[in-house]
Formats: sequence, C-alpha cells, structure tokens
Amino acid sequence: KSLFGISLNEVAFETGEAWAPDLRKIELVEENGELAGFLYLDLYPRPGKYGSAAHFQISSGRVKPSIWSKKKPVASAALVCSFNASRSFPLGLSSNYLLTHNEVQILFHEFGHALHSLLSRTELQHLAGTRGELDFVETPAQLMEYFALDERVLSQFAKHYITGNPIPSEMVKDLKASKSMFQAIHIQQQILFAMFDQSLFGPDFDHSAGVNSEKTNKLITKLEEIYRGFPHEKSNFWHARFTHFVSYGATYYSYSYARAFAADLWHTCFASNPLCRQAGQKYRDEILQWGGVKDPNEMLQGMLGRPLCVDAVVKDLVE
Repeated sequence: KSLFGISLNEVAFETGEAWAPDLRKIELVEENGELAGFLYLDLYPRPGKYGSAAHFQISSGRVKPSIWSKKKPVASAALVCSFNASRSFPLGLSSNYLLTHNEVQILFHEFGHALHSLLSRTELQHLAGTRGELDFVETPAQLMEYFALDERVLSQFAKHYITGNPIPSEMVKDLKASKSMFQAIHIQQQILFAMFDQSLFGPDFDHSAGVNSEKTNKLITKLEEIYRGFPHEKSNFWHARFTHFVSYGATYYSYSYARAFAADLWHTCFASNPLCRQAGQKYRDEILQWGGVKDPNEMLQGMLGRPLCVDAVVKDLVE
C-alpha cells in the first residue's frame, strides 16, 4: 500500500472457484475503493502439480468496459509455487509456514509478474500485462527481487515467529553479503545458459535426424569450456532438465537483459526509499499499466528520465 496505493485483502472463494485445498484468494483494492483485481495463491506442492514457481494470467484489466457486460473486466492472476509445506511453525503456534529467504525472493519475483498482469490497463488482452516483448518481460519480476533484500521492506513482515521482533540488521547485512558472494560466477552461468539456448535454436546447430543427447552434450561441452573455463562433466545432462529452454526457447538471454534494466530502475528510483508512494505511482504510470503496448525503451526512459545505463548492474557485481 505504501508503494503502489493498493490494499491486499484476503477474501473467501466463490462456490467451485478453488481448484485445490490450501489456496488463498487476495483482492487488490485501489485507494479510491475500486477493485483492481484478484490474486490466487497456490504455494505448496501436491501430487501432479507443476513443480516449479510460475505466474499465470487468468484475465486482464482493460481501459474500456467490455462490449458485452458494459463493465470493465476485473484482472486476475495465479501465483503458483511449491514451497516446503513441512516447514511449519514449531510448538503448534500457527497453521502458517516458515519460508527461507530464497523462497521469499521467489515469491517476490513471481509477485512482480503478477503486479504486471493485474495493474496493466490496455485495450487488447493480447497486449495486457506480461504479454509483451520477451526482452523486457522479466524486468518487473527481477526488480521485485531487490525489494526482497532491502531491510526497510523486510522489516515490514520478516519477524521472529515467537517474539515478533523484526529481522536484525546484522542478519540482513550477512544475507546480502551471501547473495553477492558469487555474483560473477552467477553471471557467467547465465551467459552460458543464454549461449546454449541461442546455439540450440540457431542455424548452425545440426537439426537433421532430430535432437539427441550426443548432439546437445557436444554443444554444451564446447560452450562450457568457453564460458565457464573448465571442462564439462560428460555424465551430467543438466541441460536436459532445464525447462526454460522450452518455454523461453531462443530468448533466455532476456533474463540478463532484465537484470540490467531492473538494476538501473532500483538504484535510480527506489534504492533511496523503497516505500516511496510517488516512485511507486510513477512505476505504475510509466511501465506497469502499459503491458506490451509501448516500446520498453520508451517506458524505461520515461521512468528513469534518461536512456538506460549499465553502470547499476556493474555496481551490483563489485559492491
């Protein structure tokens, strides 16, 4: 609410609306009382469920009322994760669950996507929310990860489950240090993933007679020597389990693009005050509301007040 002027209220499901137990339904309400949308939380694993974290847009908000109902459609989205449900509060103090910080960061990441879907207002649903250019679509999600590492944000909700005391400053400092410890190696790995993706879908890869493990292992062996600097373990077929090569085929590089965009947005607009209402409203006005309608470069320049700069992402690597 401090940042975006949105209240989050848990509400009951309509009859037949929930598709599984342990779901939660959240309504988003504007400062003027207008309903902004609904967010469905499906956070814990169950047999047959998608095992990773994802956001799914169900319906999109529109600028104009529907020609059928004469009302503006209400946006809705689902945030789906598979957090460890066995990590419940000790001593029977609550029916809720404890989350690791990595899980909190995943939650913030997917919530960034959800906000993009729920707060966009376009004329065409095919351009609503995350339905935009893949070079940019991960930016709102990666931006929210910065909020999940800021003490001023964490202190709003990260409290000891018994005492209620906010997370200590020293713990946040150590947490940030641990996250940045191997950032250069992480960037190296992301570049490797992106180059494998580009090579796999590129014109130089031998697609005759299909794709098999021999071909992909030959490719990954070559790329790991170039981008990691040490030999590939031939018995390791990690790339065969990396589903982003299917869902993000030939566009995995967009995660690295988005990281640079998000770093500049964070350090320029939010780092000094991550709960600034004016900055949050400007972010809604310049980026979130447009979905995929406007050129990302135009949106970023409108938010930053200048062209994009890579200095911020470099700063994250060295500090």
